[in-house]
Amino acid sequence: MKILKIKLIALTLSITSVSANAQNSNLLSESQYSSGSIANSTTPKLGATDLFSLTDLKKINSKESDFGGYPIGDHIIYCSASNVLGPIKRLDNKTKKPLYNLYKGNVKENELTSVMPMERLKKIHAGPVCITPDSKYIFITSDHATSSNASGVKKLEIYRAQVLDNYTVVDLEPLPLNSVDYSVGHPAVSKDGKTLYFASDMPGGKGGVDLYKLPLNTDGTYGAYENLGSEINTSGNDYFPWIGEDGMLFFSSDGHGGFGGLDVFVAYPGNSGWNNLTNLGASLNSSSDEFAFILMEDGMSGYVSSNRIDGKGDDDIYAFKLLSSLKQSYQIAGIAIEKISSEPIEGLETTLLDKDGNIVATTLTDKNGKYSFDVEESQDYIVQSKKEGYFESNKPLNTDGLISGQPKLVSLEVEKDPGLALFGLVTDGATKKPIQGVKLSILDNLTGLPVGEFSTDANGNMLHPIGDKRIGDRVSYNIEISKDGYLSSRQTFNTLIEQEGKLNLHEQLNFELVTMEEGSDLGKLIDLKPIYFDLGKYAIRQDASIELDKIVKIMNDNPKMKIELGAHTDSRGSASSNMRLSDKRAKSSAKYIQDRISNPSRINGKGFGETALLNKCADGVKCLEAEHSVNRRTEFKIVVK
Repeated sequence: MKILKIKLIALTLSITSVSANAQNSNLLSESQYSSGSIANSTTPKLGATDLFSLTDLKKINSKESDFGGYPIGDHIIYCSASNVLGPIKRLDNKTKKPLYNLYKGNVKENELTSVMPMERLKKIHAGPVCITPDSKYIFITSDHATSSNASGVKKLEIYRAQVLDNYTVVDLEPLPLNSVDYSVGHPAVSKDGKTLYFASDMPGGKGGVDLYKLPLNTDGTYGAYENLGSEINTSGNDYFPWIGEDGMLFFSSDGHGGFGGLDVFVAYPGNSGWNNLTNLGASLNSSSDEFAFILMEDGMSGYVSSNRIDGKGDDDIYAFKLLSSLKQSYQIAGIAIEKISSEPIEGLETTLLDKDGNIVATTLTDKNGKYSFDVEESQDYIVQSKKEGYFESNKPLNTDGLISGQPKLVSLEVEKDPGLALFGLVTDGATKKPIQGVKLSILDNLTGLPVGEFSTDANGNMLHPIGDKRIGDRVSYNIEISKDGYLSSRQTFNTLIEQEGKLNLHEQLNFELVTMEEGSDLGKLIDLKPIYFDLGKYAIRQDASIELDKIVKIMNDNPKMKIELGAHTDSRGSASSNMRLSDKRAKSSAKYIQDRISNPSRINGKGFGETALLNKCADGVKCLEAEHSVNRRTEFKIVVK
């Protein structure tokens, strides 16, 4: 497959990508195919040296040019200028060289058998070709049957035709992008049937011959073609596209450098263009030309053509087997360690979740704490880890920019669970005995989220693990304690966690419940200090407000409670003045509480003056001051508990 051995027709794209015996040649000189003589700015990676195992298809290769290996149904189509089945050779009128025709054969043990020609396309060349995924249409490269450009050169064109069940080609029609002024050829259709890739030397390209793509509309029309860009095309020549099952683009190029002549490359589809351009290596490419690379649906076998010197003739076809997949494999990997000691954690259940929380895969870390997952590129994941005695860990990650075969390291730091828990012992304030069935409603003040509602057991105990807290955390909880027949309370627990184990709520808070009976004095139940007023006054003093706030809190903690507030005086002074003063003090105290509780009607104030003395200290009776003070009191009688 040498350059410009035939100079009679100045084509810029040949049927076989510059075949030695083809009458369609390339304008580049042979020297330009030397290794690295035309280089793109992007340096491709080099594939493994032992990636391919090649087998020469000796039964069909001839001294003429044979190339291709295009799947259609259970058969393989290839191109040949050898006139396989007869002595009469059909020649090009001008060059007198053999015409290329399409042949089909069955695959058997890395050979093609039962070879038969497909319908000859008059006195024109046929090939390369590609078949649509549904096998209904074939796209064929051919030189123009009748027209030449101003220089008398027939350019290459692409035709679409229907394929009948017996593989007969009918209704041949040219593509609208064909032109007598430039060549288009080497068609390859994507696996979803929506895009046709092709090669052309049309004006506006990156070099001699570029690769393009053309949308195939469902109604049989075509979209606007587009150059594949500088990631693929070079200042040299880029030919023979082929699309693999995963959208991989295979093509031959002399512009990316390599082993010499045309080398086969692969590029992978990305979010915005092509990635990871790779030369397929020395087990496939040589100092000669390699082209017409076709990967079968199994992803592990196919065909490639070459004019290497150990072949049978000009261009020969080789079947290949892949020793490892060409699919891009992306991985994340890492080591799970304990946060404090940095020791690896064995047997950690590690789960890969997608962005919606669905499980993708699960594994256990090995004795060295290692794990790994296969992932897709440019996706959001969560790596979740669990093990008894450790806190659950959820680590988000994104797989943008991954390189195939190079795992992204994602290390996991997992904390031991120190066994932290909230513990409370609730007892009866009078008997000091534990109380069963006390409800504790706990709210985390720092997050604003409820911790839960819990009940004490027969021993008056409540225990709740707090797996979201760590040693060194400061915690704050609002705790509501309630049980029928007892005064409810709301209290706040604040502390800094300094060690493992239980946080004993009852050591900091009052977890002794007070029995509540109708008619009892609430002030005595909670050991309320006396409510003092200035002499002859009824305004609430600062010290009195502190005590009244205790009543406010209890009434807010017990929203059904109703109180009758009674104010009493001693017998000194007139009875009428004592009645008026006590009533004002009672109503003033009640008003203070009403302003601070829900449903203010739950409390009312009433003055009793000196009508309810608790001792002998009536008018005219001489008593000590301490005896008189017993009668000066404020009572909070529970009307409804």
